[in-house]
Amino acid sequence: MRYDDIPRLSNWKADTALLTSGVGGPGARVAALAARFETPAMPQAPSLPPRRDTALVPIDDLVELYEKAWSPMAKRNVLHDLKSALDDWSRAHPGPKPAALEALVEVTDRKSREASPGAGRYTQVYCVGWKVGCNYGTTYFRHSPDDRTDMETKCGEMMQAINAARGAMPPVPRDDPTVLKIFMAPEFFFRGQNGAYSPDVVSDIVGRMRSLGTGSAAWNDWLFVFGTAVAAIEAQVTFCRTCGFGRSKIRQEPDPTGKLKTIQKCSRQGPGPAHDIVTGWGAEVQNVALLQKGSAAHMVVKEYVSGIDYTGNQVTLHPGTAQQKVMPTLPPSGGAGSPIESKFDDERMGGCLLTVDGIRIGLEICLDHSLGQPGAPMTGRAAGPLSANTQVLLIPSFGMKIGTGLYCMDGGIAFNVDGQVGGTSEVRIKGIAPNPVAVSAGVPGARGSLDLWGPFPLP
Repeated sequence: MRYDDIPRLSNWKADTALLTSGVGGPGARVAALAARFETPAMPQAPSLPPRRDTALVPIDDLVELYEKAWSPMAKRNVLHDLKSALDDWSRAHPGPKPAALEALVEVTDRKSREASPGAGRYTQVYCVGWKVGCNYGTTYFRHSPDDRTDMETKCGEMMQAINAARGAMPPVPRDDPTVLKIFMAPEFFFRGQNGAYSPDVVSDIVGRMRSLGTGSAAWNDWLFVFGTAVAAIEAQVTFCRTCGFGRSKIRQEPDPTGKLKTIQKCSRQGPGPAHDIVTGWGAEVQNVALLQKGSAAHMVVKEYVSGIDYTGNQVTLHPGTAQQKVMPTLPPSGGAGSPIESKFDDERMGGCLLTVDGIRIGLEICLDHSLGQPGAPMTGRAAGPLSANTQVLLIPSFGMKIGTGLYCMDGGIAFNVDGQVGGTSEVRIKGIAPNPVAVSAGVPGARGSLDLWGPFPLP
């Protein structure tokens, strides 16, 4: 038995229908099917009995999630966890595997190798934090009032810091291909004098960094987190004024007075007077962490907008996105506080969880880190709930500490780089004390300084 791809949930459940306690085994379903179709004059094949093996439920859930995944990264994330779930099942059920399990293990291994050909190459991690302040007083730091010039100047400054980091590292880990080097800058490094760039400026940052050097093969064993960049566009939003912005969702429901009409209704609407639904304009902010590893680039969007993120909770929009004007900030669509619902709450499906060269990485931008912990408002929408498989947790921030938020597996590496005042960095290893101590280095010709941490074993 062989699968060409991860099977659909319906097919997988059918293929394991007889894998119940004391029923079936390797080839059981094949034998059952053969017996049915060998029965003379059977007008219609009867359905197989329902599967009762609860040990397969975690595998079922991941097979279903893979079916729903639409992006290569989402599929890679699910494959990572499906492989772990199959390993857990095998440890709990020693001996020969049923045919369907053998087939699923084989296709999961094969698809994982295809999705992450570099998996298994790294055994250690070395962290480099660029300690650089991103704000001066109450104004946003910038090199130029022109956003594109500001962005390009900051890219050049960051490349100086990256080259300084490489020069400050000893030969091991610098030249060791089994050590993943992670360079990270703080939140809000890219945003200009008005709090946000236009989207076209943000979209050119990774390409600019590659042209300055990070795209060469010399950096293939480096994962770059270029801090975060902020873009803003004018957006129209509809929300419930009765509940308050961001406290409920607005749904379209059939209008009881007309069959072909719909009405807007607050998700928290109960019996009594209708809630006040209003429409207004603002600047939707996209605060994104930009990552590069070799030829691949990734982006993680911050979900929660903090009261200290933007002066007066406003940004100035730029020509090309709207008329230049100051507008109130709005959270990104689908993010925390947005009246637009996200399609997925699972962070593996396009959120803060990434699988890079077979390594599970969580990336939480500043306040998302503290608000994703158990009992907090964003529980389930950050790295915390899926920390058992997370090996490295990255936190680019502006005013955040790791604290107790070690949302990774035992021995996992939590790495924070903060841009408040002159900048700080910290590393914690889950379950291992005392905390590591960094080696400091300067950045000739550019602002800030470097903290070099490690190397640390990859759990």
